[in-house]
Amino acid sequence: MLWETPSLLEEYFPCSRKPHFNPQIKFQTTGKYKLLHQLVWRPCKKEERRKKKEIERKKKEEAGKEERNREKEERRSWEM
Repeated sequence: MLWETPSLLEEYFPCSRKPHFNPQIKFQTTGKYKLLHQLVWRPCKKEERRKKKEIERKKKEEAGKEERNREKEERRSWEM
């Protein structure tokens, strides 16, 4: 069968090993053969969540840096 043979899989689905995408495959049946009808790539939900968390973490880090800089400036102004 088409999807059990690794060499054919690699030939027909060259991007199937992309780590952050899920292949959504639809097969059209004609007699005893299954033909590839449509291949749609959709991002993995895990990858989407990871990216959102990473963006939020970066925003928090930047906000923390700004807060620390303000505190340093206040200390300097009190020392002078």
